[in-house]
Amino acid sequence: MRRFDDLPEADTGRLRDRLRERPSRRGFIARVLGAGTAVGVGSLALVNRGAPG
Repeated sequence: MRRFDDLPEADTGRLRDRLRERPSRRGFIARVLGAGTAVGVGSLALVNRGAPG
């Protein structure tokens, strides 16, 4: 069994820089549109599931 003392340490400065990277405008818009599409498709699926057939 390994203990935490045996594990290598990560470069926290580099990890923080990667996490704080600001998304580009194109990436942000793509995420918003993707989330909106997912909500729309999910809503349609729920409506179709509840419709009497």
